[in-house]
Amino acid sequence: MRRRLPPLNSLKAFEAAARLCSLARAADELCVTRGAIGQQIKTLEDFLGVELFVRTSHRIRLAPAGQSLLPVATYALDAIAAEAGKLRKSGLQGRLEVAAAPAFGSKWLLSHLEEFLQLYPEIDVRLTTLPVHSEHLPAECDIAIAYGLGDWPEHRVHRLGQTHYAPICSPRC
Repeated sequence: MRRRLPPLNSLKAFEAAARLCSLARAADELCVTRGAIGQQIKTLEDFLGVELFVRTSHRIRLAPAGQSLLPVATYALDAIAAEAGKLRKSGLQGRLEVAAAPAFGSKWLLSHLEEFLQLYPEIDVRLTTLPVHSEHLPAECDIAIAYGLGDWPEHRVHRLGQTHYAPICSPRC
């Protein structure tokens, strides 16, 4: 037996309008016009043969059929979105151990960590501090950002920049 689904764009428009109690907010969420939302809902109502909303001059509210359809539509669309999110993930997951000098970690790394975690929420980032001029890097870290000349033969090293130090003296001393 062939499955007879309602028009899915119409179902998406209905669910947004019903959940938000507004055609205008549904239009904003779906990046279409208010008229397009109204047309999609009308298409769904025609397909189902029932009225989903009770329309007044400036408001909409769910009719009994709409109240019945809303939780099912929301559940189905949420399930589709969740599964699509799993499939769309980068494939990167697990723990990332990062060791950094205290000043670099607190001033630069922490300020950029939130953006990284938003892009890769499935990665568990662990930060540890490392002594400023460490000759040995922790074995358990995946990435270390350290001050030094780059002479760590057992590691792949990429220079990020060069730090210059200069004495600053007061004429009164």
